[in-house]
Amino acid sequence: MSYAQAGTIDSSSTRLNSARQIAQVQAEAQIIQFLNEAVDVYSRLEQIEITTTSIDETKDYYSERNFQDRLSAFSKANSKGLQLHDWWAANHPYTKKPVVGAVVTWTPSAVDFVEEMNNENEYIDF
Repeated sequence: MSYAQAGTIDSSSTRLNSARQIAQVQAEAQIIQFLNEAVDVYSRLEQIEITTTSIDETKDYYSERNFQDRLSAFSKANSKGLQLHDWWAANHPYTKKPVVGAVVTWTPSAVDFVEEMNNENEYIDF
């Protein structure tokens, strides 16, 4: 679930609808960013210490340390399954200008439904 809001100059239906669309797109973008961002974190440390003692009691020390670190991120936009759950409009308490909010939801079952509908539409002959 994601929420966003956008302001408008007046409360005409055209401006309220435009503000609703802006808020909806912002809320959808937040969900897409969360759903499709994969982060890979990899760290590896190798440490070797060798002590060699000779017959005459002299010691030879060898130490090696290797450190490898990797961080990568991947993101791919996918808007399947996003649904406008609700929206509202109200006057801001200080500016007295209209503010429109939108609540967008995403569920795995909604993705399945969209894919099922797309598959059914592929085979319709007119």
